[in-house]
Amino acid sequence: MTDHWTAPHHHPSAPFGAAAPGSVQPLPAWQPETPAWPSPALPPAAAGTGHRDGVPRWNESAEPMAGSRRAARTSPPPWQIIAGVVAAVALFGSGWLGGAGSARARSATSGPAAGDAPQAAAAAQLQSAQGSCDSMHRGTTLADNGTTLTIDGTGEEDYNGLAETDLQCVFDAVGMTEAVKAHIGQTRALDGRQEDSWGSFNASWTFHPDAGFDGMIRLA
Repeated sequence: MTDHWTAPHHHPSAPFGAAAPGSVQPLPAWQPETPAWPSPALPPAAAGTGHRDGVPRWNESAEPMAGSRRAARTSPPPWQIIAGVVAAVALFGSGWLGGAGSARARSATSGPAAGDAPQAAAAAQLQSAQGSCDSMHRGTTLADNGTTLTIDGTGEEDYNGLAETDLQCVFDAVGMTEAVKAHIGQTRALDGRQEDSWGSFNASWTFHPDAGFDGMIRLA
């Protein structure tokens, strides 16, 4: 027996594509059913939550826990650093200059140690001679911690310094002997530097009519 397949007859009254009345409808292909699993419930949004690139980000901006909180380290702006350095340099410079000035003042006015009474008295004589005979310091200078008095006298061509009367005032203030005064008065230009001494003092000097008397009186 031979089987012959007959195409389904399309009924004229049926719409195109619809099966003719009385024809057998083919069953659709079987597909396994996929169970619809419930989506897990997400926790409620909290402070600091957000989404980035489609992925939930939790506690990105929330305040960190107390155990991991670190103190922020901030650096002062550059101008504050520069101002601090300038202030430190200014303080150091003023202290150094003040100390140097004080040291110079002490070296010019302070005399020998207080325990050395004769030397201290002689140094006081030099200071008194300058203060009494040359208060404007026109021709005298104290040096070597107050133990040396340099003297510049006037001459025929040198008008700066101490006049003859002021020189005699200094000589008397330091107790210069008449012998030493005579030695000074007899000094000529060609004699060069001369020296003499009395009591606690030594003196050295030169003399020229044009430049006048130039010398120093020091503690012996």
